[in-house]
Amino acid sequence: LLRLWHTRSDRLPQGWYADPFWGATAWSTEQLHAAGLLDVPQDWAPTLRLSESGLPDILISHGTPEDYRRGLSERSDPALVRRIAGEHGAGVLVGSHIHRQADAVVGGVRVLNTGAVGSPADGDPRAQYLLLTATPHGWDVQLRRVPYDRSGVLRRFETSGLLGAGLSAQIFRDELLTARSLYTPYWEWTEGQGEARTAESWQRFRGAEG
Repeated sequence: LLRLWHTRSDRLPQGWYADPFWGATAWSTEQLHAAGLLDVPQDWAPTLRLSESGLPDILISHGTPEDYRRGLSERSDPALVRRIAGEHGAGVLVGSHIHRQADAVVGGVRVLNTGAVGSPADGDPRAQYLLLTATPHGWDVQLRRVPYDRSGVLRRFETSGLLGAGLSAQIFRDELLTARSLYTPYWEWTEGQGEARTAESWQRFRGAEG
């Protein structure tokens, strides 16, 4: 997204570039570009394969191999999961993106989600990660959670200048505070209500949440 933003790509709605709601995206893009880091991820492989003799191969991606924004979980389409596993010859699929952990068999394929280290979305503020260990009996899967001090990153919202980027930055901070997904539900709510994404509608959304 940030690289597309930097180039003002036609792949993004052109109205976004002038919309103040996207201030956090613009700010983050500028910071990474100035640090020479914006183009680094383009050299990263989109998937990683783990292979151990006698065990099913594991395919790891941020979302799915063809869409980094599509997270894997127990809610995934079985047909999609079977297709990905078949095309890549994998017996286990590991994804991330949705900021909550998962361990399920979908379409006959084991699906795992690592969760999120910095901003979980299931109400539990602890850092989440996945530990996989090859054993003679199969892959040992441990979905782990560990507490961490969030005060530093919360303080950086203030000192870095990010909060000055507008409403979306404030929502990202609130997600960290609450360990809940707020950005996407708010976006969907504004579209459903025909509301502009402003500080006022954000307060109405939080009130409607109860």
